[in-house]
Amino acid sequence: MAESPPLADTGQVARWLFLRLLGVVYLAAFAGLAGQIAGLIGPHGLLPADAFLEWARSIYGTAAYRLLPTVFWLKATDGALEVVCWAGVALSAALIAGLAPRAVLGALWLLYLSLSVAGQDFLSFQWDALLLEAGLLAALWAPPGLRLSSDSSAPSAAVRWLLVFLLFKLMF
Repeated sequence: MAESPPLADTGQVARWLFLRLLGVVYLAAFAGLAGQIAGLIGPHGLLPADAFLEWARSIYGTAAYRLLPTVFWLKATDGALEVVCWAGVALSAALIAGLAPRAVLGALWLLYLSLSVAGQDFLSFQWDALLLEAGLLAALWAPPGLRLSSDSSAPSAAVRWLLVFLLFKLMF
């Protein structure tokens, strides 16, 4: 019977730690937005998301749905905005706990992308794009299954190098 390689050699410890810490970052992002989102892009906010999306639909027609992917095409009320933020908080906690990492990361990425599109100037900073890029790569790097454990399948070397390149872009 062949012995399995040590965890440090396969990168599983790095993946385990990275995904949990990314969950902490998502938690801070969503929790920070939860109390402010209605005043920023709610119907009576500084830059209402519903007015922005209506303007985009008048300019781009049906292509606006493809060009500006967001769940707020359905409804951009204060309640919907806050539900998305609190759902992001709950999913972030699930990621920190290591529950279904691939599915949770996909959902977190979708929710934050929706907020970034609808958030216009408030969510168009470099760190927002960095979180979206890191979240997408993390979803590809995460192990399949219902639990994030140290004995899961070996992480993808290609995605790991994409994360290293992301770090390089950030630093230089």
